[in-house]
Amino acid sequence: MDTSAPRGLSEDQVLQSRMDHGSNALVLEEDRVFWNTLKGVVTEPMFLLLVAACTIYFITGAYKEGTIMAISLIFGIFVSTMLTLVIIPVLYYMARRHEGAQETPASATAAIPRS
Repeated sequence: MDTSAPRGLSEDQVLQSRMDHGSNALVLEEDRVFWNTLKGVVTEPMFLLLVAACTIYFITGAYKEGTIMAISLIFGIFVSTMLTLVIIPVLYYMARRHEGAQETPASATAAIPRS
């Protein structure tokens, strides 16, 4: 039975592994939750359909209906933005808390034998 300690990678093997697979590090991207949410709302097919209907109302001279629809759209965007502004801090807190839980095992150090 061989009880000798395992030998680690040589410096050349480590450099080659990093070139092949990249470094062993987590890359965390900064979330842009508000802008992503706004983009999601504006590109929503139903929202685009309502904007098109509102535009058609104004083009055909139905200003009362067009105005009511425009006010409804603006109110809907306002409400969704306010909800987003309330929800974002909670999501941000939860995400940071989750990242902290993920970083704990990764921040532990280990002795890696090298030749």
